Amino acid sequence: MKLSLSTERDLFARLREDAEQVAIKVFGDNLRDLLLAAPAGAKAVMGLDPGIRTGVKVAVVDATGKLVDTATVYPHEPRKDWDGSVHTLPSWWPNTVCSSSPLATAPPAARPTSSRAT
Repeated sequence: MKLSLSTERDLFARLREDAEQVAIKVFGDNLRDLLLAAPAGAKAVMGLDPGIRTGVKVAVVDATGKLVDTATVYPHEPRKDWDGSVHTLPSWWPNTVCSSSPLATAPPAARPTSSRAT
């Protein structure tokens, strides 16, 4: 009788440990997938990092999160190359339909870039 109770307890303890390990693995897999998911969902995104002296850095990622292209454009002082900036960006548009454009807040260039980007 004592042997069977002890064996039963050991068996349940092992089963519980195995179940806990599987639960931890499932939780870890789900958390990894959640943390690695695109924050905007499955959408193509163009990100702008405004800068006056160093130019506006632009990056486009597709709906899977793959980097499509990057560029630096200079629409503000001192270069004021608005026409060149406008011609650089549309070359990406046939390949990528961007559904949102996050704009990094880096004053003082954020306001002029934001007003031109919208």
